[in-house]
Amino acid sequence: MNIGIVCKEFNIDRVGMAVIPANPSHGNYVIEFEADAKIDYVEFKTCSRSITATDPKVVLNRKKYLVNYSPNELELVDCPVHLEAYNDKNMYSSGFVSFENPKYILPAKVICGEDTVGYNGSSVCQGRIGAIEKISFDVEVLTNPIKECALEGPQRGKEFIYRIKRGSCDYIFIETKPPYRKHKLDVFGWEKNQSIL
Repeated sequence: MNIGIVCKEFNIDRVGMAVIPANPSHGNYVIEFEADAKIDYVEFKTCSRSITATDPKVVLNRKKYLVNYSPNELELVDCPVHLEAYNDKNMYSSGFVSFENPKYILPAKVICGEDTVGYNGSSVCQGRIGAIEKISFDVEVLTNPIKECALEGPQRGKEFIYRIKRGSCDYIFIETKPPYRKHKLDVFGWEKNQSIL
């Protein structure tokens, strides 16, 4: 199953992973998740809550799940959304939503699969384990990921080419000179035979 992520308010329409701008005007998001197959069970998780639904649907469409999400005080700071969907044919998929955060304001360009996207301060990339991807900056930055997410090359520079590792890896990049802006890259690696996006 493929999970599409739509947030019409910000004209976001992505597959698998998305970055959604902060919403200071009223703090509420309407996020629609859509699979290419029927969804029988869904779990919507953040660092602070978990919502489950059996036989979810939007009107009569059993491939869609709609969430009206109002982040609480804890969820406003660096707390992404994870969505897991299953059906009775043992198909599984997941979605990931990162929200722009005032802690991360350093722009970057990310090459991920067939997409090249400019991001403000938070970015995402998902792909097959071992796929080669790239993130680049206009200024020199430093990074120091955990051992399981280590980069193949230097940890200082303006661009980083990396291989996607299994599961989730978070990378924080900090510019080497004032004002020391930061950028956060969330990466998810899946196996070739996994039916997940």
